[in-house]
Amino acid sequence: MKTASIENHHGNRNEGGYTLLEVLMAISIFMVGLLAIGSMQTRALLGNATSRDITEAVNIAMRTAEDLMAISWDTTNKDSRLDPDATHTPKNFDTEHEKYEVLVDPVYITDEDYGPTDEEALKITITVKWPRGLDEEDQQSINYTLFRTESI
Repeated sequence: MKTASIENHHGNRNEGGYTLLEVLMAISIFMVGLLAIGSMQTRALLGNATSRDITEAVNIAMRTAEDLMAISWDTTNKDSRLDPDATHTPKNFDTEHEKYEVLVDPVYITDEDYGPTDEEALKITITVKWPRGLDEEDQQSINYTLFRTESI
């Protein structure tokens, strides 16, 4: 009578699989990648918000410029919004935007290089600042400059 030999396979160290150390290393590398992607996403969102604010400020400045160009102006009948003599400080032209402050600063062109002199032409600087209510050094701003002559 022959007896079958029983082999014990439980002691074999060449079994497939990963050690705990390998799994922990793989998870840590994966987490570093996820943190990099999260940081990149946060930067992208901040960049988009900044771009949106700048675009809105430029649109407000252009709309203000169009409004100023539509005002009838000549040296005898000066509109207060375009009269540099009315005040020496920029005027807050637009109060409908909560986030943005719009300042208009018209000055007479007196330099011969620009053409007409005295009170025949204006250099108008439109400054849009945001966010409203902060100190000036904490605000962002854009300047939009245009030139205006008398209406004929």
